[in-house]
Amino acid sequence: MKKVLVLLAMVLGATNMFAQDYDLQGLAKLCQKYELRGFQDGLCRVYDEERGDLFFDTKGKEVLCVSEYDTCNEDFSNGLLLAKNIDGKYGYLNKSGKVAIPFVFDYASSFLNGVAKVEKGNKKYHINTKGNEVTIEDHSGSLEVEIDEKLAQVIKGIGLSVKRNDGKWGALNANGEIVIPFIYDRLDININELIKAEKKSKYGWLDKNGKTVIPIQFDRADDFSDGLAFVILNSNQGFVDKYGNSTFNPLTTTTNNNVQNTNTEVIDVTETMPSFVGGKEQLNKWLAANFHYPELALENGIKGTVVASVAIEPDGSIGEVTIKKSVDPLLDKETIRIFKSMPRWNPGTQNGKPVRVVLDMPLNFNFTEE
Repeated sequence: MKKVLVLLAMVLGATNMFAQDYDLQGLAKLCQKYELRGFQDGLCRVYDEERGDLFFDTKGKEVLCVSEYDTCNEDFSNGLLLAKNIDGKYGYLNKSGKVAIPFVFDYASSFLNGVAKVEKGNKKYHINTKGNEVTIEDHSGSLEVEIDEKLAQVIKGIGLSVKRNDGKWGALNANGEIVIPFIYDRLDININELIKAEKKSKYGWLDKNGKTVIPIQFDRADDFSDGLAFVILNSNQGFVDKYGNSTFNPLTTTTNNNVQNTNTEVIDVTETMPSFVGGKEQLNKWLAANFHYPELALENGIKGTVVASVAIEPDGSIGEVTIKKSVDPLLDKETIRIFKSMPRWNPGTQNGKPVRVVLDMPLNFNFTEE
């Protein structure tokens, strides 16, 4: 016998309906104020002419100023920041700005896979993140990975990414069948991650079945770190998360942190986000009371999290509901039904006036065996 656990992966946030540890609105403001120099280990690096290198967290909050050091134009890596002091010696700082590995090296590199190259006097060697000398043989990971080797690795649920003789990339499953067509100039694949794709010098991301998750339109797209990727679109810098939500204008017609008024003008940051009448607790109660697990899906053991884009109209009514992340047609249909049947919300506002807001809202279908 299967028992429905209940659905509630639903969390209301100011800009990010997935309750991740980042704030797209805060990052949008950061991108508007500074030119970002880097993003890694969950910290954004910017340069201020008066204060030097500054680091901000993924909510756009300043967490570290390292004005007394030359950071060698580096980012944090493996939780440590390569820096040089006034004596010209290299060392490493932690995310609190404290010295983690003393400034005793004549040369040093940033950490990669827990290992860094250093020089001290005439000696060249490697150290781990505790500052202890290691040999490459002692280190369980590879110090450097050739990119083509990385792209040709076996992928869970797919098989192999393959580069054809004509230079086009695609992917095969374990049976040698094409699951991602050979239409890309590059596929950058990491286990359990989205697939970064390049096409005509533009970048975006696919899922393991080759479905576009984040449109291929960026002029630059870095790898994901702490749930976010730094991107540049039409000379504008910003961030995108793994659900396609971004810090700037929508990637599609329904991007969670964007607001539209009735004239379809896009507003990047809304003053007040929509809210369910009575708050999150009442929302959870309403969902629990009105949710129906499709019987056929229950019988066949179908479960997972469906993500819907839900429009909250200026009068608080529910407008268009579309599926952004599908699991199964049965679960998709129930997701659309329950969101469309919702009562009116408190609408979002901009400049004191109600506006149309599109939110990405996850619904988790799950059960236990009894």
